[in-house]
Amino acid sequence: ALNLNLPIYQGGFVVSQVRQARYAYTQALETREQIRLAVISDTRQAFNNIISGISVIKADKQAIVSAMSSLESTKMGFQVGTRTMLDVLDKLRDLYNAEFALAHDQYVYLKGIIDLKNAAGILSSRDIVEIN
Repeated sequence: ALNLNLPIYQGGFVVSQVRQARYAYTQALETREQIRLAVISDTRQAFNNIISGISVIKADKQAIVSAMSSLESTKMGFQVGTRTMLDVLDKLRDLYNAEFALAHDQYVYLKGIIDLKNAAGILSSRDIVEIN
């Protein structure tokens, strides 16, 4: 006994399902493209942050050297009587601000490395241990 069940017309149900599947496929392609562009953008941004971070850290180190030199000359001026204690404290504050800026910029640089590795998909727990 052979039984054949072939629906000839189902009121547009099959056409509707095909159209819905086509729209879902198109939406999935668009979502994939948006994610791809976001990954490219995030990767470029992280790379640029690292490159600029290197320059900023170099500048911060030079600012610390300059602040130390300025502090020493102000201390000598205080000892000979041409500067006040307020001048010395101002220069000391400038040195601490430069050191703080260096620490902050080093943090931003390391975060940029982590962000870049994460965007590239190569971040591992070993990287975190190395940074610590």
